[in-house]
Amino acid sequence: MKEITLRIRLLFSFLFLALVALPSFGQNAPSDPKSATADNAAAQTKAADPQPLPMPSMSGPLQTAVPHDFEGGKFAVTGILSGMAWTEGNHISGDSSTHYDVSNAQIFVQKTSGWWQFYLQGGAYNLPAIGVPFLSTVDTIKNIYGPFPQGYLRLAKGNFNVQVGALPTLIGAEYTFSFQNMNIERGLLWNQENAVNRGIQLNEAYK
Repeated sequence: MKEITLRIRLLFSFLFLALVALPSFGQNAPSDPKSATADNAAAQTKAADPQPLPMPSMSGPLQTAVPHDFEGGKFAVTGILSGMAWTEGNHISGDSSTHYDVSNAQIFVQKTSGWWQFYLQGGAYNLPAIGVPFLSTVDTIKNIYGPFPQGYLRLAKGNFNVQVGALPTLIGAEYTFSFQNMNIERGLLWNQENAVNRGIQLNEAYK
C-alpha cells in the first residue's frame, strides 16, 4: 500500500512540474526595452483575475475553482466533483477492507454583495473518519445532513451582519467535508465537533 501511494505521489509531482514548466517553453526576453516597459504598464493596468470566493472555506493551499457569475455578477456558482477508493489491512471488524464511492458531487450558489446575501450548498457527500466503519455516500446523505447540508441568509450593514440558517461550525481545525481538508480521512477529534449549527449568528467587525 505504501509503495502504491509513493508511486502515485511521484506521478502527481512529475505532472505538476511538467505543467509548471510548459508556459516557459518558447518564451524569449523582448529585445526592445520600450516594448518591455509598455508590456509591464499594460500588465499593471489589467483588471485583476477573478478569485475564489471565501465559501466554502478551504485549508491552504486548497481552494475552490473560480466561480461563474450570473446576472451581471449578482450570483456566483461553483462546485466540486470527486471520488475515492482505498483498501486497508487493519479495518474494523465487520467492515469491508475495500471501498469506493463518490466523495463529493456538490454545487455552491451564493450572493456576496449588497445588504442581503445568501449561501446554498447542496448535493452528494461522504464523511470518512478514522475509527468508524465506512458509510456509503447514499446512506451518509440519508442519515446525516440531507441533500442540502449548509445554507444561510446573511443581512449585512457596515461592519455588522446577521446570518440565519444551517451554518458551518466555528470550532475545530478540520472542516466538515473531505474536499475542504488536506487529509481526506479526518482524525478522531473531528467526531466531537458540531459540524453544522442551525440558528442565528451575529457578527460585528472592528477595524
